[in-house]
Amino acid sequence: MPNKKRRDHQHIGQEPKRKRAFNAEGDPAEKYKPGFPMNLFLNTKIFVVVGIGIMAGGVVLAAILQPQDSTGSGDLPEATPTVIDDEDPDAEPTPDPRQFDEADEVIDAEAYDYSAVITTEHGDIEIDLFEEVAPNTVNNFVFLAQNGFFDELRWHRVEDGFVAQAGDPLTAVDRDLHDPSRIGQGNPGYSTEEEPNELSNERGTIAMAKASGATEFGSQFFINLDDNTFLDEGGPGDSFYPFAEVVSGMDVVDQLQVDDVIESVEISEEEK
Repeated sequence: MPNKKRRDHQHIGQEPKRKRAFNAEGDPAEKYKPGFPMNLFLNTKIFVVVGIGIMAGGVVLAAILQPQDSTGSGDLPEATPTVIDDEDPDAEPTPDPRQFDEADEVIDAEAYDYSAVITTEHGDIEIDLFEEVAPNTVNNFVFLAQNGFFDELRWHRVEDGFVAQAGDPLTAVDRDLHDPSRIGQGNPGYSTEEEPNELSNERGTIAMAKASGATEFGSQFFINLDDNTFLDEGGPGDSFYPFAEVVSGMDVVDQLQVDDVIESVEISEEEK
């Protein structure tokens, strides 16, 4: 077969490549259509809308992630740190306001009669202080009261028919209310020697608490809720010596419960 006929025979049913690619007018037979997302760039409206959306989203995200101002009008519940002098690295921390080296002499037992008002949420408890019978004990109580020692402390021990006891910052803060090693103590930074007397622990009388076997006391005191004569000198156990007595407000004393707060203790004096 001649070469020309052979070539024609080989191309039967096949169109030239140019005819497959273009129509009679010379335009593309099928236009190229790009896929997503490239097709978005060919549509101006969609491109603009998407661009605006991206920018708006960026602004909102930046606003959300921006650090918040911590100096708002409301006070934050942060503890106040101890102020240390930057120029003195050896400066000591702020002293505990309920710690003292000793009790100052603040009463004159010969010239004045002393009394106190213990304010609670249930009402006032008025007490008469026995400065002539127990001058050192009364001086200790008056000194602590005048320095706000008892303010905001809790009645940490209240036993019906026995005593209502308070005056210990450690027990009041820790609220370990029934730890035997704590009951009867209290530490204002010093201790006071007890003053034996013949007064009885009758209902309404007030005495200083102390550790078992001790002859000195700190800051805890108790009000007798009943006649606890077994606490008197010569009783079966340690002796406790009254230094004051409730003269008004025993109905308030009878309402006291564990965790009630002493709002304040105010001291008064009158010339004899």
